[in-house]
Amino acid sequence: MAGNKSLHLSAAGCAGVAALVTAITLVAAGPDIHGWLLAARYTARFSFATFLVAFLGPRCVPGRLGGKESALIIGFAAAHGIHFLVLVTYRLVEGSVPPASSLAVGGIGYVSLGLLAFLTLRGSVSGWIGSAVLNYLLAVFVLTYVLKIPLPDQYVVGVAGTVVGVAAYVARLVAGRFGPAQVSAVD
Repeated sequence: MAGNKSLHLSAAGCAGVAALVTAITLVAAGPDIHGWLLAARYTARFSFATFLVAFLGPRCVPGRLGGKESALIIGFAAAHGIHFLVLVTYRLVEGSVPPASSLAVGGIGYVSLGLLAFLTLRGSVSGWIGSAVLNYLLAVFVLTYVLKIPLPDQYVVGVAGTVVGVAAYVARLVAGRFGPAQVSAVD
């Protein structure tokens, strides 16, 4: 089935790139606490990029994806799954447990993403469930970036991630309200 092939290719491609980012980071920085921290940061950034494609694509270019909207969700889920494994490994190497608030907010995000991926693979995800999960995940990404702003070594990343996240939300709202054809500045 062609649809399943695109789902598998999307998942394999995004997971493969995230795994490659991890491997390159660990080779360059070393497999110590610092290397795993960098790998967690870089896989999170790649995951955020794949998320933005899944979040904006169907709303901003409807009909131009050739029915591949599900592949975008599965690709993001695969990339974020690799990030989750890297993040857990970092915490194990560091020997720390994140704050309960991070576990709760992140846990809800990962469970929601797992549910969305499962329903997407079954072909039974409804529009409101997908929108609710994607909006929640965007809020988690933006919150994560906002919390980086006070950190001197993460300030630029925090500001950039926050601005991009908020802009993505506005773009999705505008595209949903007016349609992409009316929003486009250039034909």
